[in-house]
Amino acid sequence: MTTRVRSERKIKISRPLEFSCSVMASNVGMYDACIPAALTDEQFMLIRPGVAFQVKVEGMSSLSANEGVLYLTTKRLLFVTDASKRVHKDGFTFINFEIPLKHLQQENYNQPIFGANYLSGVVDAIPGKDLNKPSYFKLWFMTGGSGSFLPFFFRALSEARIPVALPLAQLIASGVFTAQFNAVADPSDPSLLYIDNRT
Repeated sequence: MTTRVRSERKIKISRPLEFSCSVMASNVGMYDACIPAALTDEQFMLIRPGVAFQVKVEGMSSLSANEGVLYLTTKRLLFVTDASKRVHKDGFTFINFEIPLKHLQQENYNQPIFGANYLSGVVDAIPGKDLNKPSYFKLWFMTGGSGSFLPFFFRALSEARIPVALPLAQLIASGVFTAQFNAVADPSDPSLLYIDNRT
């Protein structure tokens, strides 16, 4: 019997610039072609490659991408399409889509018998913003598992709804988050730990 030792997976990316953008929108502010810009007081936690995405909004054409990267922050989920496979349709290029955690409802992790596991949910409409009707989304995990991603997603979602004494932002700053990620890491999940590289 062999024992498989999982090496620690981290990715070092320069911290995105602070940027204020709309509450719920497609094609929100980007640091560069692949990295979304951070909101004020937002910490990036995980990056999950190998994700497909679809969103439907009543009265609008659906947006979808077969390949992209999912970012989990302390405030949002951000899907960014693969730059080499972006679809140009009717004068519009779908680049990214943000899902504010505090406006996410009816979240469900689905494990169908056939096909990839996926996260689905509804993002409430926010009057005066880009999308003024509820958005119905699905995020498919096309490669590997999601055992590392899910615990931190649900923790961030819970904290967005009910503030806690020791918020994720403090855990990230203190290094505790890195230790927790390594403790629950799923070898089949290609999620990468986001390391702040400002120093």
